[in-house]
Amino acid sequence: MQLDFFAADDSSSSREKAPLASRMRPADLEQYQGQEHLLGPGKPLRRLLDSGRLNTSLIFWGPPGCGKTSLAHLVSRSLSMAWETLSAVDSGVKELRAVADRARQREQPTLLFIDEIHRYSKTQQDALLPHVESGLLQLIGATTESPYGSLSPALLSRCQAFRLQALGPHQLMRLLQRACADAHGLGKLQPQLEDGVLERLAQLAQGDARAALGLLEQAILSAPMGADGHPRVTSAWVDEQLPEQPVKYTESDHHACTSALIKSIRGSDTQAALYWLGRMVAGGEPVDYLTRRIRISASEDIGLADPQAILHTQACCASAEAVGYPEARYPLAQAVIYLSLAPKSDSVGAIFRAEDRARQTAHLPVPAWLAPGGKYINPHQEPYHFRMVRHLPKELEKETFYEPGQLGYEIKLARRLQELWNPGFTAGEP
Repeated sequence: MQLDFFAADDSSSSREKAPLASRMRPADLEQYQGQEHLLGPGKPLRRLLDSGRLNTSLIFWGPPGCGKTSLAHLVSRSLSMAWETLSAVDSGVKELRAVADRARQREQPTLLFIDEIHRYSKTQQDALLPHVESGLLQLIGATTESPYGSLSPALLSRCQAFRLQALGPHQLMRLLQRACADAHGLGKLQPQLEDGVLERLAQLAQGDARAALGLLEQAILSAPMGADGHPRVTSAWVDEQLPEQPVKYTESDHHACTSALIKSIRGSDTQAALYWLGRMVAGGEPVDYLTRRIRISASEDIGLADPQAILHTQACCASAEAVGYPEARYPLAQAVIYLSLAPKSDSVGAIFRAEDRARQTAHLPVPAWLAPGGKYINPHQEPYHFRMVRHLPKELEKETFYEPGQLGYEIKLARRLQELWNPGFTAGEP
């Protein structure tokens, strides 16, 4: 399928029937909004475009509405390449072969744009390889998922991946301003917008340019006419006609926000921890998933620096699971605040060192005196209920796994450990 909204032979009538987001695709880099980290002077993608030729296939990875398709169009136009496009949702090997056949008949290089490329099966991705490898097709794939987990290593090794970012409010507002003024957009209607309307639309769009343009079009076309015969759009009208957009929360957001929450707790940043918890709650994370992650943090990041942390967390998590949403927010927030302010220690990670060593030495027998029926002397029969004897195989007697942290209750534990195993220990309660 060939498609180019900027082709010279596009009729004005067909463009007017297209959605506003399609009509407002940027005609050049000056109109393109966002991605300065890739397109600014001297940045990697800008250098590639300035070189005048595309010598590698590309993967554009980013959230919906960040400009992946528009940027692919600009690459095609900038480098004077024939444009072919497929959607991974409804195309397969047959369609790929047809594109390759058309490319062979051209002298002009062919750029193949595949939307939602992460939906291609391994077989379909493998079918791309010979055409990409030979240079018959230069590929630009667009995906909302990380290509490192969704694309085959063979295809990914032949591509250069660029991560695109959601548009910021000011970038969305510039896009909306152009749409209101451009004759191909809504300029012919000469809409009258109250101050603050574009800011509100940009907020509702949550970084999605396509959503922002759709909201603008909906607001203007449904707005009442003023005395001058032009639509008048107020902030009150926007709030009345355009309800709050659902929170965008993809699988990538799920993993990223989980990581951010745990790292914020670990970093004792209470404000950030609450924010990421809020993002996850707003995104619809199940209570039991949140409580699982919070319980893990209580041991992994606080542990014995505050032995009460796991008890407090357990009580909060059990409460959250019992009451469910919306009230579960309270005990979840209580646990997150407590953990972020608690003294930190990762000393219980000693279990991983112990497990690794155990795997290496699994051939060593349990010392006979520790095995059932062995000549075991119960330490409760000793003064202060302690015998200075190692309970490890002889080959491991000098191993150290647990090393107390230097904060909170572990200061006391470190002192206790030192006193117990000090060769000078003789009498007195440790």
